[in-house]
Amino acid sequence: MSRTIKLKRIKMKKSLIFVILCLGIFLSTKIYAQTQFTEYKFQGTINNNPIIITFLEPDHFYNYFQGNYYYTKYKKKIEFRGVDGVFDGHVKLTESVNGKNTGYFIFENLDYSKNKVVGKWYSMDGEKSYDVILTKTSK
Repeated sequence: MSRTIKLKRIKMKKSLIFVILCLGIFLSTKIYAQTQFTEYKFQGTINNNPIIITFLEPDHFYNYFQGNYYYTKYKKKIEFRGVDGVFDGHVKLTESVNGKNTGYFIFENLDYSKNKVVGKWYSMDGEKSYDVILTKTSK
């Protein structure tokens, strides 16, 4: 076998080993970088309509909120997410249905350790707003 062919085989083996190592690192990062969530469940009302709401607190993203809620009458989950206003203490959570933003919540100093949380729900156009009163049911 010629020296050129041997060098090409060695380069191919090194390239293959490099690709396998990179793939292994990529896959292990995907496996171990999964975000874990703590659930906080509340029940309450929006404009006197009973709801169940679940806040999902991620283990390593601070000032980020997400979760879902549903009206007990309809039981169709509505997802929400948002961030807090670090300087003003307000949390704005935008809800979406089928990929379309349909409304948002504003909470002042949202604290899952409290048994009662009060805020407001607004339609996206701002024409409707309702009081939101929540009581913790579980962590």
